[in-house]
Amino acid sequence: MMYYYFAYGSNLNKHQMSLRCPTATPITAAVLRDYKLSERQFADIDKSPGNAVSGGLWLISADDLRALDRYEGYPRFYNRYPVDVELFDGSTIEAIVYEMTEQAKADRAGCCYSPSYRQTCRTGTLDFKIKSDF
Repeated sequence: MMYYYFAYGSNLNKHQMSLRCPTATPITAAVLRDYKLSERQFADIDKSPGNAVSGGLWLISADDLRALDRYEGYPRFYNRYPVDVELFDGSTIEAIVYEMTEQAKADRAGCCYSPSYRQTCRTGTLDFKIKSDF
């Protein structure tokens, strides 16, 4: 089975994803509407009407999804759920996204990105040719 996955942090980085999910295929840049990007040691998202998060859309296998679940600490550190993301031609597609659990959000409130994490994310935004929020 194959899934679409919306990445907005370090998983934008094509090299990093090739190590985590070797069969994942980068598709295109995409936008998650009515959310904002939040810095909590690692990238996170929060519902925020009127805002948007730029990210990258990947096509991943069931093995890749299991690898992402391990990497993201699902379900204790990040939750996983489907969202509709907008492609640049205006169409939408359902994709999986990860969002920190409420406990993880509380534990990491006010924590900044490390310089290496920030650079990994910046490289990913260049990989997908999207505006950097890092």
